[in-house]
Amino acid sequence: MYEAVHTMYNIINMLKKNEGLLDRLLRATAGTVLLLAGLLWLTGLWAWVAIILSALLFFTAITGHCMPYAWIKFNTLKLGIGIPKWAVWLWLAILAIGFFYVYFR
Repeated sequence: MYEAVHTMYNIINMLKKNEGLLDRLLRATAGTVLLLAGLLWLTGLWAWVAIILSALLFFTAITGHCMPYAWIKFNTLKLGIGIPKWAVWLWLAILAIGFFYVYFR
């Protein structure tokens, strides 16, 4: 178990960050909306497409690396849009509370 976690940690660290905080926050928001849509409102193939896309958005938001950005050498980390970290954590907490409220009510 430890080796699998260590390997995943090394893979994530190899990915060079190319997303700024605002970009990551928007991806997490879009991922939450798509996940809710896939679980609650969509059916069939569209539900699975929404869930898979939400997983991709969450992965890029967590790692801070976007493969298409790397291909075209685009980097939103250099844009310098300053968002305080407390605001990011507050927004993620609001998203989590909203998700649990909608899904488990």
